Amino acid sequence: METPWLCDKLEEIIRTDENFVTKSSDIATDVICSKLKLVTLVERLGGVLTDTNPDIRRRGTEVLAEVLQSLPKDFLNETELNYISAFFVDRLIDHYLVQPAALKGIFAVVQMEHTPRDIAVRVLKTILQGHIQCQTLKPSDRRNVYQIFQLFIHNFTEDLKALGPDFVYGFINVIDQEKDARNLTVVFEMLPFFIKTFSLGHLTEEMFEIISCYFPVDYRPEYGDCPVTRQDLADGLQKCLIASPDFAEFCIPLLIEKLDSKLKLAKLDSFKVLTAGCEVFPANVIRTYLLDLWRIIQHEVLPGTDKDVRELGLGTLKAIVKSMSAAATERQDSKVLTNVTSFVLNAGVNSLGEVELNLFLPAVHMMLTVAEASMASCQEVCKKVLPVLMKQYHRENGTEQKVTVLRALTSFVAVCEVQKVTSLCNSELSPIWEELPSLLLGAAQFETPEVCKEGFHGIAVSGRIFNVSSREILYDLLKKSMDEEEDEMVRSEMLMCLKRFSCLYPEEVLEKIVEKKLKDINSWPEDGCKHMNLVLESLCEVANTEPFTDLIVPCILQLIIESFSLEKCNIGMKCLRKLLESCGESSIYQYMYLQCDVVSRLISWWLKGIAEEKYNAIFENEELLCHTAKIVKILIKNQERGSQAEVVSALLPQVIIANSGLTNNGFPHLPLNQYSSKKHPVFIVLLEALIGSVQQEISIPDIHQLVIDLTQLAIHSSHSLTQLSACRLSANLINKAPDDENLVSLLQEISKKYQDTVLEDTKSVIERQNTALVIVWITKSLVMRGHSEMNKWVEYLIELLGNPTVGQVAAEGFSLIMKDDVEYLNSESFCNVKILFRQRFFSFSPKLIEAFHDAPLDSKANYLIALGHMLQGVPQEILLMNLEKMVPLLVESLQQSEAVLLVTTLDTLHSVLKNSDLALQHHLQTFIPRILILTTFQKSMRVRMKALQCIYEIYKYPTSLLLPFKNKVLKVLGECLDDPKRLVRKAAVQARSHWFLVGTKSKRR
Repeated sequence: METPWLCDKLEEIIRTDENFVTKSSDIATDVICSKLKLVTLVERLGGVLTDTNPDIRRRGTEVLAEVLQSLPKDFLNETELNYISAFFVDRLIDHYLVQPAALKGIFAVVQMEHTPRDIAVRVLKTILQGHIQCQTLKPSDRRNVYQIFQLFIHNFTEDLKALGPDFVYGFINVIDQEKDARNLTVVFEMLPFFIKTFSLGHLTEEMFEIISCYFPVDYRPEYGDCPVTRQDLADGLQKCLIASPDFAEFCIPLLIEKLDSKLKLAKLDSFKVLTAGCEVFPANVIRTYLLDLWRIIQHEVLPGTDKDVRELGLGTLKAIVKSMSAAATERQDSKVLTNVTSFVLNAGVNSLGEVELNLFLPAVHMMLTVAEASMASCQEVCKKVLPVLMKQYHRENGTEQKVTVLRALTSFVAVCEVQKVTSLCNSELSPIWEELPSLLLGAAQFETPEVCKEGFHGIAVSGRIFNVSSREILYDLLKKSMDEEEDEMVRSEMLMCLKRFSCLYPEEVLEKIVEKKLKDINSWPEDGCKHMNLVLESLCEVANTEPFTDLIVPCILQLIIESFSLEKCNIGMKCLRKLLESCGESSIYQYMYLQCDVVSRLISWWLKGIAEEKYNAIFENEELLCHTAKIVKILIKNQERGSQAEVVSALLPQVIIANSGLTNNGFPHLPLNQYSSKKHPVFIVLLEALIGSVQQEISIPDIHQLVIDLTQLAIHSSHSLTQLSACRLSANLINKAPDDENLVSLLQEISKKYQDTVLEDTKSVIERQNTALVIVWITKSLVMRGHSEMNKWVEYLIELLGNPTVGQVAAEGFSLIMKDDVEYLNSESFCNVKILFRQRFFSFSPKLIEAFHDAPLDSKANYLIALGHMLQGVPQEILLMNLEKMVPLLVESLQQSEAVLLVTTLDTLHSVLKNSDLALQHHLQTFIPRILILTTFQKSMRVRMKALQCIYEIYKYPTSLLLPFKNKVLKVLGECLDDPKRLVRKAAVQARSHWFLVGTKSKRR
């Protein structure tokens, strides 16, 4: 059937169908596709556009306007738009029913790219002549008027300026008395540009009165779908109130009036406007009202009863001082600034007399704010305040008071640092700058750590004012503190002080501290290792910057390799590791790798030490080995691919040959005849550090045999560190291996070799469990990369859950698969990690549930533990999507007695209950009794804690569901108050206090 607008029935349809305008987008589509010409459409609308009935004319005009609105912005040329716009302008003087449709049409036209140049003048003259009574229109129609104005004042600025004051006056009348929030948003958005662009002249005050009637904004949305907030309107209004410097004489009295009110909202908005206005309003106008402004600000900030108002008041004070400072600089008249700073100092300095009084800290904050405003204000404040604070420090005896004064002193010095205020700027500051270092040095040596901490902090902040003699005293103090200071707070600030002075005076610190301390390292006696540890930790704080790196790092490395003292080696290794982990800079990585050759030297040192068997205390120490591995890993991981390839090809054969003792022409294998050898941890951990973090493109020779050897070692070794490293490294290599036939062949060989072994009763329990752990790690590596063989390995892992010997190991393996490995099996170590791999693994949960139902009774707990680990690892959205079908299994889990299963299940429930998910509402009557039983579970404190946390979260559900359980819950929670563990009692108190409120008004609120 032919559409009506493509034939002659259009006029008839519009007359009979009042909602035909909804088809306008379809008409526009046909116009765009050239099925219908716009001229033809206008001709077919002719009868309704000129009908004597105004409602019919409205319908026709609205259809044409909506069609134009749906057309592309560049569809019509200027001639066509000129013709159409003339029609819509003519409709503006039509009946009031037609005018809104005409405004829609004009709004559509002015958005086009080829809008006629004279349309703005034509439309605005018609509107301003009074043909449109804007405030009688509907809010949506008024919005069209405002948006038309907005486009005109941006796109036809010069044309509108030619209209002179009449346009400004008409514009004021159009926006006057607007009350709709959406419309006010448009008005406030265009007003700042309008005010800055068009000369207001004698209408300045009238424009301000139109705007100021909305201040402060008191607005609450009456209906839920309004996107405009009170803050949106307040922010928009603020920009309007300060849009012109000429508004200052009207705006500041208004703000003073509102600040004198008791309404907090008015004060907050007034301070915000005043703060922003100080950047726009002339300083001479602000100066006129200075006394009134200071009176108000002093009342709100000294001491001030409301934190929010006080903070904004201080911001306003800072803005005023900044404005006065700029005016003083411009006029070269310091009196302009002195007027305001004198008010602040007269009130503030008098409040510094007693540290214990409530006015001390507010006064300090107020004067700090003034000091932060400008360099000139900083000088004015500091020359008055610092002497008072310094006298106050010497007069006070209490630790707390001294700390308070020191913090205030340090804050002012920090502001001076920012404002670049020195004794050269003002001669009155010279004696203060000379006395301050001795005060801070005395504080850093005070008997209480709290004062010492603030003393060192002050020294670090005021480093630039220390002269040569003061620095000499400080260096002696730092050397002493590096050796002896053990208080963590004081030591932390002391190290910050050392770092600060190493940046300001690197040569002095190098000569006076670093070189002297490094000379003493090798002479430290064995019983002095504690002090050596403190010194090396201190030196490492500056070791990542030049020129300290070249001196400190080689010295520590030499200490490790040449000392042959376990404690010294451990200290040096920990320091190197901490330096690498904390600095995060490529320069230190490259220096240690290239200049110091740390990787090669450390590995060679270990291999030589193991071979010589002279210092077993060192080379059998696992802590030292783990520190070494971390250092090697970090350095190799942060090298380019070429460097990684070089170090692997150079050192990998050394590690394996040293371990195997084989020197044949073929690639040596790891020895499998002595799995309990004390050498294995060293070689396997170093091997993992060497190749575990290289990029995937790095070729590992004979990777097939290496993986087989590693898995064999993991199965047969009784040493936990060896087993973990071997499992993890084999998984790492499989994860990074190219996805080809060789990998499939390797996986098939491992599968054939171990999947039968794990079930053989002839093998020891330890070997079978270790084999299951190897299978878990390999499964994890395949799941992470999304390999095609993954399904077989996951399904086999599910089968192992039913085995009484290895089922529990397999169940815990599900946790290992879902969790991130922070060491080697992650993206940072260049492993294949597919996005959503956990969700992909979770997709096996239906098979897991099916296996659970078929499993014997004694192994069901393993399946539930595995499922619990799965649920813990998936994102909350996936958990909630599958929650309904998981509820029976969660209930089943709560009836088991294994603590691991109960903790996992309660963890899962707790994460769901926190979101008050509706899926659990229908099952609360099932869960609550079971969880209450677990609040007194004697075998595990963690179970009791988790159960109480769940009971607490259940409190948030609707009261009608909870009331039947209230008395029983309160009775059980009362018994929990006698639990022997403090944390359990604390959780019980929290839950019980909330359940008391169930059914009360407080709960409903």
